[in-house]
Amino acid sequence: MKLKKTRNSRSDLADLHGLSAGPARLARLLTLLENDLSGLPPDGNPPASVIEAHSAFTSAVAWATQVGEQVETAEQAAKQAAAHDVEAAAQAFREGKAPPKVTQTKAADCITGALVGCEAAEKLVEEAHAHLVAAVRDAWPEWRREDVACAEKAHGDLDAALAAALAAARVLVARRAAVLALDHDVLARDPALEAQVSGERRPSAVSWYYETHFAQGGWNGVVQAIDDLAKQVAASHEFPAADWLPPEDPGHDELLATDVDAGRYWLHSMAQRETTATCSVCNRAPAEVPVVIEGKWWTVCKACAAVNAAEQNKILDERERQAQKAAHGVDPNIAYSLGEDGSHHPA
Repeated sequence: MKLKKTRNSRSDLADLHGLSAGPARLARLLTLLENDLSGLPPDGNPPASVIEAHSAFTSAVAWATQVGEQVETAEQAAKQAAAHDVEAAAQAFREGKAPPKVTQTKAADCITGALVGCEAAEKLVEEAHAHLVAAVRDAWPEWRREDVACAEKAHGDLDAALAAALAAARVLVARRAAVLALDHDVLARDPALEAQVSGERRPSAVSWYYETHFAQGGWNGVVQAIDDLAKQVAASHEFPAADWLPPEDPGHDELLATDVDAGRYWLHSMAQRETTATCSVCNRAPAEVPVVIEGKWWTVCKACAAVNAAEQNKILDERERQAQKAAHGVDPNIAYSLGEDGSHHPA
């Protein structure tokens, strides 16, 4: 039985195996397996194979629950049969008759049968659990691809929603400012009217105009908050988990061997986390670009990145020159003349 590895999974199994076969152990097993599968199938759109396996597991659990109840019913019937046999034997003795046939033996056989049913239910539930776990594992790569695509679509929807919210908030701010500008234009031309408006009070001495126009503050803070959130979402323009594939995925090996795109947001975040937010070369300017220096990712400023790129090109050119020299016996950067015997001499 393969359970998710947790702090208590080993001790839970040990406790389970320490119980005798019966409804208590069966109930403990059902609880253990249902907890193990509490996250499966996840919300979303599981493949048909997973849905089918999960349905089979649910059916096995329902049947096992009924079997466990049958043991309790059989035990209760056995108690009643024993009491009946005792009373029947006593009554026969009082009447001087032969003792009646004992009924509790049959009831005891029902208990035995119900206990066997518990063990059978354990076996079926464990098999259904294993089948569901295997179905999830087999569906994992393709199922994950679908969920990744859904996550990326949701990211795009969020981008669009925030852009729409930001536009709407800016319209609101503009229209609110237009209202205040109109009020100011009218009141500034008529001191008497301005004094009247400023002095008007609603019941309980509420300063009517001021409280409804200025006391609550503006919407500029809301616009800024939406703008900041939109920038954060836009900065994380990718779903980093999409850049990883399970070992069973057909594209896993190829992706694993492919150089990481330096433009990926998650790579920039990793490099900045490990080498701070200040340029790792000049230690002055803010780090903006992730680059590889001596086999490790660093974040550097754009100026240092350009210098590093030129340096990397020199290194690559030198490696190419050494490779050609090793392959052909001549340095491609030096002009040669060909001797009569076919030998090469620097020109």
